[in-house]
Amino acid sequence: MANTTVTLDPVVRIEGHLRIDLDIKDNVVQSAHSSGTSFRGFEPILVGRDPRDAPHITQRICGVCPVPHARASTAAFEAAAQLTVNNQARLVRNLIEAANFIESHLLHFYLLALPDFVAGLPTAGPWPTGLTPKLWDGRQGVDVAALVTHFVSALAVRRDCNSIGSLLGGKFPHPVGIVTGGVTTSVTSEMKATLETLVSNVVAFVGNVYRPDVESIVYAYPEYLDIGASGTGFLSYGGYPEADGSLVLARGLVRVGSANAEPFDPGQITESVACSKYEAGAARNPASGITQPSLARNDAYSWSKAPRVNGAVCEVGPLARSIVAGVGLSERGAHARHLARVAEANRLAARMVDWVSALEVGASGCPVFPKPPAAGQGIGLVEAPRGSLGHWLAIQDGVISQYQVISPTTWNGSPRDDANQPGPLEKALEGVQVADPQDPIEALRVIHSFDPCLQCAVH
Repeated sequence: MANTTVTLDPVVRIEGHLRIDLDIKDNVVQSAHSSGTSFRGFEPILVGRDPRDAPHITQRICGVCPVPHARASTAAFEAAAQLTVNNQARLVRNLIEAANFIESHLLHFYLLALPDFVAGLPTAGPWPTGLTPKLWDGRQGVDVAALVTHFVSALAVRRDCNSIGSLLGGKFPHPVGIVTGGVTTSVTSEMKATLETLVSNVVAFVGNVYRPDVESIVYAYPEYLDIGASGTGFLSYGGYPEADGSLVLARGLVRVGSANAEPFDPGQITESVACSKYEAGAARNPASGITQPSLARNDAYSWSKAPRVNGAVCEVGPLARSIVAGVGLSERGAHARHLARVAEANRLAARMVDWVSALEVGASGCPVFPKPPAAGQGIGLVEAPRGSLGHWLAIQDGVISQYQVISPTTWNGSPRDDANQPGPLEKALEGVQVADPQDPIEALRVIHSFDPCLQCAVH
C-alpha cells in the first residue's frame, strides 16, 4: 500500500495562484487541500470611498470577469439607494455581461482545459503544466488537427466578444460604461448594425464549433462525466433580468440528495475562517464580515475563506446553474461542467440576438446619475462565468463603511470549515484514480473543470 503526498504548486492555466496537495494511496486520491496562496484585500481598500467608485475599483479584482463585479457592485448600490434602472440599461448591461461570459467560456475550454486532453497545442509558457496529456491511448472521435485550428480561431471570436463589451462599455476589460444607476452608452444606428454582425459571429462559432469540440472530448473520455463530482449542494444567485422580471439564469439552492431547487436566504450565508489566514473567530455573514489577515495562523492553509449556506457546502458555476434550472445532466463530474458551459453559451448567444434587436437608438440608459444616500445597506447577487458572485455594501455618511466580496472560487476552492467539511474542489478530487502519482494529469482535469480564479477568491 503505497502512500504519497503530491503537491501541484502552482497550478497553471488558471487565474491567480493555487496550490493543491493530494494525499494518494494505491493510486487513488484520499484527500485534497486547496490553498489560495496570495492575499489581495480589495475590501479594506474600498472603505471610506464614494460608493459610486466601487464598480470601477472592484472590476480590478479580475481581468477575466470584470463585468460581473461591476454588475454586483452597482446592484448593491442600487439596493442601498432604492434605485431601479430603465430598460435600455438592462439591455446594455445584459449584452456586455453575456459577451464577457461567452468570451470566458471560450478562453476556459480552448486555452485552459483542452491542453489536459490534447497533445499538439502551443507549448510556450504558461501553457505547460509539467504533466502529460495522455490522450493517445486508443481514444476515438477526436480530430486533433481541427482542435488545433479551432484553438486559434477561438481567439478571433473572443475578440468579437470583447468588441461588443468595448462598443457598449467604452473599453474592455474593465468597461467604464457600467455605472450606478444605469449605463453611459448612447447607441447609434451604426453601432447597432456592428453589434448585430458581431453577435452573429459569436452565435455561429458557439453553435457550430465550440459545441462539437466539447462533445468530441466528452465522447473520447466519457468516464469524466462522473469523475470529479463534488457531491455537494448547488447554488445559483440567478442572472440576466428580462423585461418581465424573470431571469435567464435561474436562482435557487439544490441540497444534497434533492432533485428540486428551493429559495435561499442570503442571510444564511456565512464565511468560515477555521482554515483561512485571517483573524480567528466565528463564521460570519458577509454583511458583518471582517477581512483582517493573520500571518501567525499556523492552523490555516489558504487565503480563501469558506462560504457556506446554513452550514452546507455548495458548488457554484455553470453546472450548478444548470441543475438549479432543472435542465442538468444526471452526471455531475468534470465533463458535465464543460457541457453546462457550452449549453449556457448557446443560450446566452441566442438571447443576445434579441437584446440587440430591442436596443433603442439614442435612448438614455442613465437618465439621472444618482448621489449616494447618507446611510444604507445593499447586496448585489449576480452570476459570473465561474459561479455565484456577491457584493455586500454598507454606506455611512455618504461613503463606504463596510464592503465584502464572495467570488465563485471562494465557494468552489474553499478550504475546510468549522465542521472540517472540505470545499467542493477538495471533495471532487477525493476518489480520483491516477495512473502515475508523480504525473497526476487526471486530477488536473478535475481541477480545471472548475475554472478556478484565485485572483477573485483571496479577499
